[in-house]
Amino acid sequence: MIDEPPPAPVILKGDVRPARPPGAGLVGDGKTLMIVVLGGMSLLLVAALIFGGIVVYRTTEAREREMEREIARREAHWDRSARRAAQGSTDPAEWITADDYPADALRRNQEGTVTIRWQVASNGRATDCTIAATSGHASLDRAACRAILRSARYPATAPDAPLRALTRRVVGKSPTDRGFRVFGRAARSGRDGDRILWRTP
Repeated sequence: MIDEPPPAPVILKGDVRPARPPGAGLVGDGKTLMIVVLGGMSLLLVAALIFGGIVVYRTTEAREREMEREIARREAHWDRSARRAAQGSTDPAEWITADDYPADALRRNQEGTVTIRWQVASNGRATDCTIAATSGHASLDRAACRAILRSARYPATAPDAPLRALTRRVVGKSPTDRGFRVFGRAARSGRDGDRILWRTP
């Protein structure tokens, strides 16, 4: 019998390859998924930018249209005022109209009674309007005098005739005042005593 040396032991070594960096394992469907996700996010961003641009454009456009309407309204008001200034009236109910009511007073729902005094020249035009008692709102006071000087007309007198002095109370009522409708009818009739009743819309 021949003695044989024992077999050499077999050593099994583990996998000592370096670890893959993150993302290195994305092959095939993994890379496709990432591309799809990134593409979707890009589309959402573009859509958000487009939507925001549309909103800004429409808002700007609406403001421009509103500005154009306001300009047209003011031009129409100026045209009416110019016609009234050229014609004038002997009817106190036509001296002050809704167009004369100050815009800031309407916005703030301001109203009040102002007492004004003015003189009448020989040509029948009102002149030298002053505030005898304020309404409490400067814009109402100024507008009342401005309207009287522009629109009030009286029969002409001799050039050497003395100036006539008149005093009136101008009652400015807010459109939200329900009782204003009665005043409006009185103003249109022209029989309003020593008061001029301001008509508003």
